[in-house]
Amino acid sequence: MGVYLPDHHIHYMATPKVACTSVKAALAQIAGKLSATEAAKVDNLWLHKTYPTRRFWENRDRKRQPDEWRFCVVRDPVARLLSLWLDKVAGAKDMANSRKLNAQSELPLTPDPDFFFENLRRYMDLSSVIKSHALPQKVFIGLDLSDYDALYRTSALGELAQDLSERAGKQIVLPRLNSTSARLEFQDLGLPARRAVLAHLEADYALLKDHYTAPALVSAKRMGLVKPTKASPGATDRLAG
Repeated sequence: MGVYLPDHHIHYMATPKVACTSVKAALAQIAGKLSATEAAKVDNLWLHKTYPTRRFWENRDRKRQPDEWRFCVVRDPVARLLSLWLDKVAGAKDMANSRKLNAQSELPLTPDPDFFFENLRRYMDLSSVIKSHALPQKVFIGLDLSDYDALYRTSALGELAQDLSERAGKQIVLPRLNSTSARLEFQDLGLPARRAVLAHLEADYALLKDHYTAPALVSAKRMGLVKPTKASPGATDRLAG
């Protein structure tokens, strides 16, 4: 079972790197564990300990509670995977805490994005943090999206906040938590890394085909079919690996 609030019959199946910290903060408000002010500055470790993220198990999670309203949030698979590198590798540098990674010398602890995605499977094998955040969304929400009464894209979190407020009978704030201002685009990666990313995400794009389309391996701009335009201020900002 995911996060279930029995008093409100709300059941949420969380997925790492898909706004799950923000959604859990909203659910904590409904449950009376946090005020809106507290939710905006909540300790992430406490939040995830209170509402753990669990994998979807067919025999357990397809069973519904009486009057249950079940929802999930989905994200463009490429955007989700790129955010893993920005947050866990370039940002928090969580791999430095991996005992297995520290015991070897072939894989750097702070790789550039190309090296990281070309060797993603090896990093997943050695780091539980990387593995849990790189596993496909299907692992957390299952293979049948018709199980859900509502499905929200990460671009529609305002709609989710409104729906949660109506169900809670009070204003619920969905704070922006665990986000980064740094940017990394798919076409910033080299060709081998782009191939590796698309291969890794093939199953998720099949599951989410009604919501997202996989990007082209080579963009029209790279092929010279689109004339480059002047970048807007900050458009080329990148976080160094």
